[in-house]
Amino acid sequence: MMKNQPFHKRMAFALQGIRAAICLESSFRLQCLAALIVVAVLVYSRPAFIWWALLLMNCGMVLAAELFNTALEHLIDHMHPALHPSIKIAKDCAAGAVLILSISAVGVFVAFLVETTSTSTKKSTAQITMSLVAREISVFNSSVADSARRIA
Repeated sequence: MMKNQPFHKRMAFALQGIRAAICLESSFRLQCLAALIVVAVLVYSRPAFIWWALLLMNCGMVLAAELFNTALEHLIDHMHPALHPSIKIAKDCAAGAVLILSISAVGVFVAFLVETTSTSTKKSTAQITMSLVAREISVFNSSVADSARRIA
């Protein structure tokens, strides 16, 4: 009986499920790799905390949906190994849920990339502009100083 188990046992069951998905499901491994890439990009770019929250939440939802999909597929295959139209619909719907969450996660990641690259482009443009202005001011000051020396 699995009910009313101590927390450490329930945690062990959950970790066994994640381990099983990693070992058995190539799509789960691919999504774990994508989540690690997202984390690496976040660490590298150090965005605002809202981006951390949005992107990590999306990664978690995609991975959780894939775990639900895997659990459903294994349960259905065990309970009813023969192909049946209703079983196909159930499996397809679960896969569709993973797909929708994955597309949503990609959309949020693209929005993050657009904002961070446009922000860094704006910063770079501002830095270049400021250095050009500083150079022009320094040239102007030199010119004024030279003119003052000639007058004096």
